[in-house]
Amino acid sequence: MRYVSLDGGGSKLKGILFDDQINVLARGMADGVNTTQHTLSEVKSNLLSCILQLSGGEKLAVDAVYATMVGRREWMLEALETMPMLSFRQLVMFEEPRSALLAGAIQSTGVVVIAGTGSNAHCVGNSVIRSVGGWGSYVGDQGSGYWIGKKGLEAAAFAWDGVDRPTMLTELLMEEWHLQSNWGVVRLISADKSPCARIASVAKLVGMAAGRGDEVAKDILCQAGKLLAMQTNVILREMINSGTSAMLRSPIVLCGGAWKTDPCMLRSFQAHLHGVQRPWKIQLPLFEHVAAGPVQLLMNRDVKRATIECMMKEKLSNERINWPQNMKARGEEKRL
Repeated sequence: MRYVSLDGGGSKLKGILFDDQINVLARGMADGVNTTQHTLSEVKSNLLSCILQLSGGEKLAVDAVYATMVGRREWMLEALETMPMLSFRQLVMFEEPRSALLAGAIQSTGVVVIAGTGSNAHCVGNSVIRSVGGWGSYVGDQGSGYWIGKKGLEAAAFAWDGVDRPTMLTELLMEEWHLQSNWGVVRLISADKSPCARIASVAKLVGMAAGRGDEVAKDILCQAGKLLAMQTNVILREMINSGTSAMLRSPIVLCGGAWKTDPCMLRSFQAHLHGVQRPWKIQLPLFEHVAAGPVQLLMNRDVKRATIECMMKEKLSNERINWPQNMKARGEEKRL
């Protein structure tokens, strides 16, 4: 039997085609499918592009599709169910926090804090998910890649105008975006078909600047860590007050590319967590969200967690997340 696992956010859509033994047969990638940032037509087009890469241009018939998509669930269902190139017997839709735990920690319940293009904190039970944040780029997403990128752009604009401190973000932006003038920032973002993804990409530059000692960039990332901790604290307090604090024995799983920017963001997050258990156990995720499908398939067969992890490391090495060494050691130290 063959299976498809999909993970789609604001910036990109990833897909893998795999078999019963978790051998990856094909991989695909396309632009994002977050319905708060893309039209239904764009979602369908990007999904089709990814599926065609998985199928080699032929019609693809699989036993099951495991899909993690951010945004309007009915759009995702329509896009998948009406796709002429794809047929399947079963469709399993994951909420993003569930797939984050499956792929990140090979567990289906616990606390997960996501900082990708968007951001939110979740307590994931067997059937109920309690979420804080996730209001989207226009209203919220504090601490996310988009938020960090936007703050980086604001800091660069203030530096160019002489309003605030100089920052090496100005030089990094000019170089990364091949700008002839600083006003080119506005033109590039305005012309981009996915402006949120363009803005979120600046988070990488903020991380680079912070790594080189830029105080402006460090301040942005420390604030991002604090804001994410504030959201997580709401979840932790509710768990303790409701008598579900036993789940806190599991580590808090951090997911999303924004966590890779610089260790100061993680340190700030840890410093601002509050509760009855200190220090909190933190785990950096093992695999990208797209690995949630293979993990769920193996869990359904009652395969032991240690065996699943070994199989995944062997068969899905491309989906394994390589954290910076200065964060990896800290993360592994905090794992159970």
